[in-house]
Amino acid sequence: MNNSGIHPNPGSGKTGKVIDGISSVSALTAGLMMLSVALFMSFEAFSRHFLDQPTSWVLSLSTLIFIWFTFLSVSYGIKSDKHVSCDVFITQLPDRTRHAIGVVTDLASLIFISALGIFGFIHFQEAIAYHAMSDGLFRYPMWLVFLSIPVGMALAVVQTIRQIQIRISLIKESPDSDSLPLDASDIAAKSFASSVPPLLMVFSSCYRLPQGSWYIFSASLWAFSSLA
Repeated sequence: MNNSGIHPNPGSGKTGKVIDGISSVSALTAGLMMLSVALFMSFEAFSRHFLDQPTSWVLSLSTLIFIWFTFLSVSYGIKSDKHVSCDVFITQLPDRTRHAIGVVTDLASLIFISALGIFGFIHFQEAIAYHAMSDGLFRYPMWLVFLSIPVGMALAVVQTIRQIQIRISLIKESPDSDSLPLDASDIAAKSFASSVPPLLMVFSSCYRLPQGSWYIFSASLWAFSSLA
């Protein structure tokens, strides 16, 4: 068990194993994508400096691959509970209290992930409708970029639901003697504090920034907002 109280390999039936397996495959795919980016960049450096023949496709293609890497990695981060988190207070709480706060945090994150996926799908449809293309010498349809958002967030939604189920199971398994030395107001305050950042990001995401840059900004903030 790690500091947040989630078992590394919880067993809860075939469905849970399938979900975890999909997240692992997604992470493996993301890792291979980053390997390809490293190879492309190495080829670009060699071609530019030694052959004096810079490529026109490495930067654009590497950018596309890196975007897919980012969103495909999210579900595995949730599965392994490895997203950046601030748990200085959470780790001091009893197991049952910690898991309960984790459920609240996961529910808030679920709202944000769902909103991000929906807005990403809307932009995906718009890119197809308007035949949007990327900039640069090597051009590709922008729907390839925006498709990464609903795909990655769909995987993240499923994995988050899985994590909520695990936390609820751990709450039920926690002994009664471990429960709640804090009063109810303290628990409610900590739960509220842990859920506010993702909820704020849902509302802030309603403002569209140029080139979909709010996606990257929101995803970065969400990574730092998880407390459990």
